[in-house]
Amino acid sequence: MQSGDVVVHIARTPEEIWSRLVDLESAHEWVPDLVSARRLTDGEVGVGARYAEVVAIGGKHTDAELEITEFEPPHTFAHAGRGGPARFTASFRLEPDGSGGTSVTHAWTLELEGMMKMMEPMVRGLVQKNAAAAADGLRELLESTKS
Repeated sequence: MQSGDVVVHIARTPEEIWSRLVDLESAHEWVPDLVSARRLTDGEVGVGARYAEVVAIGGKHTDAELEITEFEPPHTFAHAGRGGPARFTASFRLEPDGSGGTSVTHAWTLELEGMMKMMEPMVRGLVQKNAAAAADGLRELLESTKS
C-alpha cells in the first residue's frame, strides 16, 4: 500500500471550505483527474453516502465507487472506494490557523491489486502529484471567489 499527504493553507474559515469540499458532484472543478461524480444514495450527505465517479488516468476513463466514512462538519471528511484494480482512501482535516484561514491536510492511500501491485511505487508519485494539484485547485477556487 502507498500513502501520502499534502498540507495547504487556504485563506478561508473551515465553514467556508466545508460546503465546497463535501460537494463531491462539483469536485471536478478542483480535482484535476476527476471527470464526474454522481450521488448513488438518497438522504443527507454524511457517513454511508455513496458516489459513482469517472476518473481520467493516463488518458483513459475509469469508473470508481466511493463511500463517505467520516463526516464531522466542519473539520473531518473522509471516504474510501474502489476503481479498476485499486482500493483508495482520502481524508481531509481542516484546522483554523488563528488568522482567519485554515490549514487543510489531505491524506490518501492507494492499494493496487493483482499484477498491478508491483506498479504501486511508480504510481505513488503520480497520486501525490494529483493530490497536491487538487489541494491547490481547492485553494485557488475558494480564494478567487467572494466569501
